[in-house]
Amino acid sequence: MKNPFLAVLACFCGVLSFSASAHASLLPINFHGSKSITHKIAGPYQGTLESQAGPVSPLSMKFDLSSGKPSGEIALPGSVFSITGSKTKHGRITIQFEQNGKQGLISASLHDDGSLVGDWNFGEEHGHVQLKRELLRQPNWM
Repeated sequence: MKNPFLAVLACFCGVLSFSASAHASLLPINFHGSKSITHKIAGPYQGTLESQAGPVSPLSMKFDLSSGKPSGEIALPGSVFSITGSKTKHGRITIQFEQNGKQGLISASLHDDGSLVGDWNFGEEHGHVQLKRELLRQPNWM
């Protein structure tokens, strides 16, 4: 190039475009949208389950997606339920569970602190559920 200014400008533009493309691959941005709520809730939880009759029970949940489909368990003192599926809609998650062929649902919202708050039903029984993400450990009542 005969014009040194154009040569410097061309080099500078080349460095900028290379630098931007090199760093873009390192950015923690998912350009295909955010993770689904289902992936965000995977893990262990502890909390309480309140029935329409009033008693509050401790509750533990392990929500797993490692097999590619929702699985895990929900445990109350004396009862364990298998997670059989989940659906998401409008920022809420519905977790399907079962015990001895009887189906139940938890419908909850994921809060900024990682807690799940919502409602549950199992046959004629229903109430409120509140779960908070916990370290992976066995609850002391199991």
